[in-house]
Amino acid sequence: MPKPITELTKDLRKFIEEGRAAAGPKIVMSLQEEGPWWTGNFGELWELGMQPIKPTVNNEREWEKLSSPSPRNISERPALKVPFGSPLYIGNLSDYAGFAVNRSGAKKDGQTYAEFARDRRITPPQGVRWYDVYTLNGGLLDDLNKGFASVQIR
Repeated sequence: MPKPITELTKDLRKFIEEGRAAAGPKIVMSLQEEGPWWTGNFGELWELGMQPIKPTVNNEREWEKLSSPSPRNISERPALKVPFGSPLYIGNLSDYAGFAVNRSGAKKDGQTYAEFARDRRITPPQGVRWYDVYTLNGGLLDDLNKGFASVQIR
């Protein structure tokens, strides 16, 4: 039996809450799989939260002595359902998160990511901004679509 039209706003609100909750872990998984990393540690520190994610995990290490990156430890995060109208935050706990995603002005040991990459002749080339790569090239929208497509409306 069809529902009355007065139920539409409740159903839409529920769909948005559940779709966003389902999309969060998919976004984190993409960031772990496709994002920048040297040792795998950065990818492991993507989190979902009801508050902005603060970069509080110190990852001090001797970068020059690393012989090769370690395997990534990718794990799916549980869905986090937040009330309609409240934000769902996705961020990285690493204290060098801004540097790793090449945020403008972010530095580690006095260098921006672009300077670090140039000096060591590593990819991506100078000027690449990971946030733009993910958000402007369809990655974010693909993950949102996957999350919302998994929600069943009853």
